[in-house]
Amino acid sequence: MMRVIKKIIESDNISEIKQIPSEWNQYYTKLLMCHRLESKCRILMAQIIDTSNRLQKASNHGNVEYCESIKIHSNDLHFCFGDIPIHNIQYEQKMSMKIIHEYALNKDYATLVFDFSNFSTKFFYSLLKSVTRENIIDGYRLWSTIPCNVKHVTIIQSESVVWGVILKFGMSFLTEKMKQRITYV
Repeated sequence: MMRVIKKIIESDNISEIKQIPSEWNQYYTKLLMCHRLESKCRILMAQIIDTSNRLQKASNHGNVEYCESIKIHSNDLHFCFGDIPIHNIQYEQKMSMKIIHEYALNKDYATLVFDFSNFSTKFFYSLLKSVTRENIIDGYRLWSTIPCNVKHVTIIQSESVVWGVILKFGMSFLTEKMKQRITYV
């Protein structure tokens, strides 16, 4: 199953954007400060604009805008994987995008906490049954297009049976430089 998810992410063949929409200028400027290649920034911009357009359609069928899985604690962006509401993943991603990018646009660097402490094997299988191809691509894009440098990552581990598989899968997307910035708790 993890190979299928990785193939979905790797099949995301979006081409670089030629003209940056004015409402994305600040975001693009921040990306340019993080990445050496302008062509990479233009691809990242195309990805996040595509994701943003898709997520704007999401609704929580209520009046309250709320994100369950991502919070800002002190200066850390804290993502609790086990708090993803599997009944409305697209809306959660919409609200996550808002928090992630507001946080990153106001920072020179990010410190991230990925909390898997309440993550269970049962939740993992429920999540797999609920996600769509677009949810997988958008979730990956939300984290891969953060418009600031990531200074440090803390991973709070799980005792779930599938934890080792999840960790190995996630690490397969990281550069060696990024792996050196991780602390496990």
